[in-house]
Amino acid sequence: FMFLLENKGKFYTSKRLAALTGFPTKESCVELRKAITELLELEGFPIISTANGYTYADIMTEAGKNMIKVCITHLEQRSQGLHRRIAAYRGMI
Repeated sequence: FMFLLENKGKFYTSKRLAALTGFPTKESCVELRKAITELLELEGFPIISTANGYTYADIMTEAGKNMIKVCITHLEQRSQGLHRRIAAYRGMI
């Protein structure tokens, strides 16, 4: 994702990022999320997501490291919400 690398620190919603990088701009942007996951997990690119959108975090700077911390917090909050929802569904069966 050269686009994010060239625009370090700027946040883009999934729909906006998809439009700027040629991915389909459907509501869920599944293809974009899959590509970002591959770049992170397979290639090691520090592309993060927060409530503000996606960005490239420059891990060589303190600001980039702080962005990763914000991303971790964001993901942990989403995970907790999912766990609560799972528990609620389990309570129904």
